[in-house]
Amino acid sequence: MVITTTPLRAQMRQASRIRNVSSRTEYIYIHMVAGFAAHFRRSPDRASPH
Repeated sequence: MVITTTPLRAQMRQASRIRNVSSRTEYIYIHMVAGFAAHFRRSPDRASPH
């Protein structure tokens, strides 16, 4: 099984490491963004207020 990492997820992980957040916090942030994307049925970088 191959798991691909999206550019947005990779950017979030890198930013988390730069900010020295815990691995649990990083997991929660990514999980919440994934939930946001699932709710709106689109990538968070393409979501808009309209």
